[in-house]
Parts: sequence; C-alpha cells; structure tokens
Amino acid sequence: MTDPRRSDLNLDTEAAMRLADGSLRPHERAAAEQRLRASAEGREMLEQQQRVVRALRSAGPVPPPALRAAVEDQAGRPRGRLKWLRIIGMLGARRWP
Repeated sequence: MTDPRRSDLNLDTEAAMRLADGSLRPHERAAAEQRLRASAEGREMLEQQQRVVRALRSAGPVPPPALRAAVEDQAGRPRGRLKWLRIIGMLGARRWP
C-alpha cells in the first residue's frame, strides 16, 4: 500500500519545480503557490527549487555536445586565410640576405 503523504510530496515537488521555473499555467500557478506556502516544508521546497533555477539560469546556455565538438574540431585546425596569414608572417619575420 502506498503512503498518501508520499504521493502528495511527489506532487508538491513537481509543483515547486514548475512554479520555480515558470512552466505552470496561471490558474495552476495560484493553486500550487497557495498549497506550497501553506506549510513550512512546502515553503522550503519552493525556495530550494527557486535557488536551483537561479543557479542554472546564471550559468548561461549550455551548447549541445555535437556543437561543442564541432567548434573544438574547427578551433584545432588552421583555416584558409588564417593559414596564409601565418605563412606570410613567418616569411616576413625571416631575415633575407
């Protein structure tokens, strides 16, 4: 048999996450906020999720792994014009007799 309090806790955790990240619809938002703020445990849960959301948003967007790999691959190779500028620079630095 499942503990009904456990089920409520799971629902409240989800509500706290969705309330903190702004993904609840306006009519769901008011009900979830009222339910969470009604208890010390709910307030703590909401505050924790708000801290997590702030931390994640302050870190900025994370590029997908494939994009990161492509950029790193490109950065490792000299490219067209840049390659020629390096060669010309080396020739210009060389002392000619």
